[in-house]
Amino acid sequence: MVDYFTKWCEAVPLQQQDALTIGRAFIDNWVSRFGAPLYLHSDQGAAFESLLISHICNAFGIRKTHTTPYHPQGNGLVERTNRTIKHLLRAFLHNAPENTWDDVLPQCLLAYRSSVHSSTGFSPALLLFGHELRLPVEIRTPLLPYEKIDCIPYVRNLRHHLDTAYNLTRRHLQSSSQHQKSNYDRFAHGPTYSPGDYVWLHRPSVPAGSCPKFYAPWKGPYEIVQHRPPTTYVLRNLRRPQENLISAHYNQLKPHCPPAVKEPSTSSQPPPATTYFEVPTDGGSAYPIPPPGTEDSASRGEGAM
Repeated sequence: MVDYFTKWCEAVPLQQQDALTIGRAFIDNWVSRFGAPLYLHSDQGAAFESLLISHICNAFGIRKTHTTPYHPQGNGLVERTNRTIKHLLRAFLHNAPENTWDDVLPQCLLAYRSSVHSSTGFSPALLLFGHELRLPVEIRTPLLPYEKIDCIPYVRNLRHHLDTAYNLTRRHLQSSSQHQKSNYDRFAHGPTYSPGDYVWLHRPSVPAGSCPKFYAPWKGPYEIVQHRPPTTYVLRNLRRPQENLISAHYNQLKPHCPPAVKEPSTSSQPPPATTYFEVPTDGGSAYPIPPPGTEDSASRGEGAM
């Protein structure tokens, strides 16, 4: 779980991914500590799209949103944070058994939360608490006792510093978002789609019971029903139009070109005749012969006369 503004991360080891386990982890490890968020954005996993999660969101006034299917880039912040945590886990487990990863996970989170994030220019801890976390390396630098701090000026200065940090963070996020968009647009290419166009839909996950070697990931054809700017399209399955409409990202589509229909010939001329030749075995010149079957038929006709 990652906060989009501060980049604060909570990671909870789970043995199951059912709706009850996910809902309890969300309540116990996020809502109980930081309150209810305005939005909850996730992929379309069964647990996240369950009725239980829907009831939790309704109870706390949370707006539930989700990515398009099979498109993890729609939740890029979480995907990038997961890669960072995995990298830290590998470093911590360099000389330790791999099955102890959940024991070192809190230390990995401490390292992440106290590090400056490239998108904000601040550490998640500073943006959340207003001060940096005290790390083991700072033991030799004791903090000022709280009883020696004048509370009112301290709170006033803290508020001022937080406002400054938040404004800078918003600017950093806007700049980072624009930079990422520019980099992405440099490599983005392909046709544009309009309602009524036919497309193929990429489905990389192999269904249970299917052979991966013979699985065809491009499904369809689908018809474009609606465009939800900037990159989402609503599709109808032309093979099974009774199914519910689905949403897909632009990157998952490619044009469907129906086979060309060969128009019937309007010419009244008969097709050209085929000429057959026989080559003598003695090396002489080839000479034309009747088509196969014609000679036998003629012979039978002559015999019947």
